[in-house]
Amino acid sequence: MWRIIDISGDGYHICVKNNNFSVLKDNKEKLHANFLDINCIILHSNSITYTNSVIQKCLKNEIPVVFCDETHTPAGMLLPYFNIAEYGKRLEI
Repeated sequence: MWRIIDISGDGYHICVKNNNFSVLKDNKEKLHANFLDINCIILHSNSITYTNSVIQKCLKNEIPVVFCDETHTPAGMLLPYFNIAEYGKRLEI
């Protein structure tokens, strides 16, 4: 199963918990997913915080992370340094 995780809103914290992707809000877990099940992560807020371990896990598992600006327009994307050509196929760009 492939998931596109779209996080919009204030006060979310993204971290690695038990070696899985975890989204917390007010110290309560809102989402828990295995990194192998994630196809893409889209972040729509200026107040989302995340740990460096999440970034490292996304890079290791070749999960693109899209950062959007205040108008919800994609402003940038985090990709691993190698195998970038694969993302065109996965995201159908």
